[in-house]
Amino acid sequence: MKKILRVISLAVVMVIMCSTFAIAEGTDIYASDYIDSYSAYCHPAGNGRIEVYFSITGDWYMDTIGATSIHLYESSNNGATWSLVKSYTSQYYPSLIGENKVQHGSYVVYNGVAGRQYKAKVNFWAGESGAGDSRSYMTAAVTAK
Repeated sequence: MKKILRVISLAVVMVIMCSTFAIAEGTDIYASDYIDSYSAYCHPAGNGRIEVYFSITGDWYMDTIGATSIHLYESSNNGATWSLVKSYTSQYYPSLIGENKVQHGSYVVYNGVAGRQYKAKVNFWAGESGAGDSRSYMTAAVTAK
């Protein structure tokens, strides 16, 4: 009887410890004083054209919010290797960044090659009063049509 009670007690302690670690880890991964949520995806628009869409929402009105850069990668061998084919930065594509907004979204277009795969890394930013936070996100790969 003592052995069964000891095993049950050990199991309960392990479950409590595991759920405590999961809760702590989950809250730290996405917590930010500046960024509430963000997303991005690639869309094969036809004729080899790839559109990269993104959206970011701040915790409140931000002085600047959006994507500081988008890096587009191409694969001609079913994703075995990837090569950077185009970089878009907010310095040369000002529509990537919005000012004095809670939310900002935009897109860029790349004329690729039908049949090749593409994915994008989007670097997000939200800031106010000289401080801010950034996140990076890699989209799923899509095949250009």
